[in-house]
Amino acid sequence: MYSNGQITSTRKAGRFFILLGWLSLAVTGLVSVATILPMTGDGAERISAEEITILASLACVLLGLSTLYLWVGRALKTHRRWARIAGAVLAIFSLANIPLGTLIALVVLYYLHKGWYEAPPLA
Repeated sequence: MYSNGQITSTRKAGRFFILLGWLSLAVTGLVSVATILPMTGDGAERISAEEITILASLACVLLGLSTLYLWVGRALKTHRRWARIAGAVLAIFSLANIPLGTLIALVVLYYLHKGWYEAPPLA
């Protein structure tokens, strides 16, 4: 934040990445619970070890992606130089997350482009 109270574009991009990270984490948790609950009931179908491995692997990948969103968002908010490039690459991949991921990724790309050459605010 500048001394006049204005928030930098890079910091705004970081905020949106953190939002995307928390949304991704919430969706991953909800999908995991919705997948596991039917397997635990009395009339539950037995699933194979392969299916359990695939579901667990998918959950781990989604948790890792959520963590990456949060990590890059935090780095963008503190104006780390490497975070701009990582944020741009991650936002381009996030365009495939229809519909909210696409919208948030477009906003992030806009703010990253707008603030690509801005200097970090003085402490």
